[in-house]
Amino acid sequence: MKLAIISDIHGNLAALEAVLADMEQQQADAVLVGGDLVLGGRQPAEVLDLLAARRWPTVMGNTDAFVLALANGAADRTHADNAMAAWAVARLRPRHLDYLRALPRHVHQAVFRGRMLALMHATPWSIDEIVLPDARSETATRMMREARTDVVAYGHIHAAYQRVVDDSLLLSVGGIAWSNDPDPRPAYSVLTVDATVNVEVRRVAYDMNVELAAIDRSGLPLSPILRRLLRSGGSIDRLKR
Repeated sequence: MKLAIISDIHGNLAALEAVLADMEQQQADAVLVGGDLVLGGRQPAEVLDLLAARRWPTVMGNTDAFVLALANGAADRTHADNAMAAWAVARLRPRHLDYLRALPRHVHQAVFRGRMLALMHATPWSIDEIVLPDARSETATRMMREARTDVVAYGHIHAAYQRVVDDSLLLSVGGIAWSNDPDPRPAYSVLTVDATVNVEVRRVAYDMNVELAAIDRSGLPLSPILRRLLRSGGSIDRLKR
């Protein structure tokens, strides 16, 4: 079985469309989506319309939950992402908010001869907690134990890696927006599963300068650090602060 997993779109339709064009060439049997769909890009509604039309299993991310909280008047008004979230909410219609509300925290996918994959945004117990590639072995083991599957995939950290935990596999699939590694191109993962699990992290080019110019015209309040991540990528170490 071949399975494609995308995550952390953050309202960047141009990057998403570039990834989908590449993904169509991979001829995956199924596609899963790891959350963080709308906050931070200039086309949040268009991203949700595309995902809703594709009907791919999709989980809720931490920024999706924050956008919903803001729309419901229950968010922390001092949150660092408040301006971007408010910008996104102003562009979403009731159907978009309903789509976000209906997202589960986990999805499961049968992959080969009874083996299962679990996808969540961050961890089985949280949509916010950060698990880095060098996380303690106890944390990695807990990820596998609480997911109760042979393969656990997640997004959230915007950096792809794979880690064997006993006889199971833990992986972060990469991010479509805001890379936390030196390659700023959108990243997603393609898993080929038979007796083993092989993971290919694919990087896809699109014109980031054109997108940044479009962001400027849109009025989206994009922070300097997120602008820099779009243009040149970053470092996973920034998440350790």
